[in-house]
Amino acid sequence: MGRGVLEGAFLLLEEIIDTEECGLSELAARTGLPKATVHRLLDQLVQLGAVERGEGRYRMGARMFRFGTGWRSGADLRAAALYPLRQLAAALPGAAVSVAVPDRENTLVLGALRGETDEALPLRAGLKYPAEGAWQVLFKAARDGDGVLYVQESTCAQEVAGISVVVRTRTGEVCGAVSASVLDRRRLPAMVPAVRHAADLVSGQLARIWRPSGPVTA
Repeated sequence: MGRGVLEGAFLLLEEIIDTEECGLSELAARTGLPKATVHRLLDQLVQLGAVERGEGRYRMGARMFRFGTGWRSGADLRAAALYPLRQLAAALPGAAVSVAVPDRENTLVLGALRGETDEALPLRAGLKYPAEGAWQVLFKAARDGDGVLYVQESTCAQEVAGISVVVRTRTGEVCGAVSASVLDRRRLPAMVPAVRHAADLVSGQLARIWRPSGPVTA
């Protein structure tokens, strides 16, 4: 299998993850690949169990679950965040809360609980979106300040405001962040203690299930 074929297959998998379920024509349009190429690659992915096909649409296959669980650092961080995220959502009514890690120039969501910002900025596990330098700023805040980042962005629907606090490994390295997003940016200052507490809980949980691995870098 040549490099071009592998790149095409990964492009399709990324789009299927982002959309949860997608048709052939839509996948061709989203990836920019020829429709015949998309059809051929999807057939191969279905045969391998990486993708499932039903009623003309495609979604992730069971085999991909096994690959995902092999990423131990991500699985550990997600497990460590389960209870703290529930607590954070209860403490901040209406807020969308999440735990995420840097992935090259992007942010990869490991776990999320939806809130009032869903229409403007949907969050769910596995979603990847451009970080636009946010991780570099957050890493700098972790080194030189309090490890807190305020974010405000406008979408086609409405404005979303959020706050992120770093999560650290047992050895003190930054490995991700806990975030909370709302529609009213005036809420952000009052949200800091709750988000910081959740991030501290995740760091503590992570230390208890720590496995030797390298730090994440932006």
